[in-house]
Amino acid sequence: EMIRRYKMFADCNVRDIHGYNEYARTEDIAKLESIVIIIDELSDLMMAAPNEVEDSICRLAQMARAAGMHLVIATQSPRVDVITGLIKANIPSRLALKVSNGTDSRIILDMMGAEKLLGNGDMLFNPVGASNPIRIQGCYVPDNEIKSVIDFIKEQNAETTYSESVMEEIERHATAAEGSKKAAIDGPGGEDDGDALLPQAIEAVVTAGQAST
Repeated sequence: EMIRRYKMFADCNVRDIHGYNEYARTEDIAKLESIVIIIDELSDLMMAAPNEVEDSICRLAQMARAAGMHLVIATQSPRVDVITGLIKANIPSRLALKVSNGTDSRIILDMMGAEKLLGNGDMLFNPVGASNPIRIQGCYVPDNEIKSVIDFIKEQNAETTYSESVMEEIERHATAAEGSKKAAIDGPGGEDDGDALLPQAIEAVVTAGQAST
């Protein structure tokens, strides 16, 4: 969708979605709507297909804003293999709820502090360009209010479509990853001699041209 929009911008000689919508108004053609992409649990996607997910997020974070596309990414597992350095570098605005320790806080905000929050919606928001995080309070939203909002949103659209292919692709990657991990453990020499990280270690040594503990 991002690439399609950039092609439309090029055809109309405009730079971004604002320029295109201004052009669309003068030419009496359909405007482009903004798109918000929300990932509710990033760690689940990173377990299934880490390389593809990381590449896609980085491409969108670098280029999609001009096309009117924005990312909101959430996870309950702020680990370095979920929120990688590349993802962090491309997502400057961060928000942290209460975490269990200072390491998790540093992964999210690049500083400690989130481990001292009170919970129940107490959070630190570090927008792009800010020198220090802002402490804010999120409101409590019960299930019945969430349902009311969802019902209202559904009423605004004539059709609501769900893509089963996305779920099937995630499941396919997860199955393939489990299969390769099992093959590494149960390979020649039996379980005692196998190591799930051995293929990654070999790849790292070959890439670097040297090895160390």
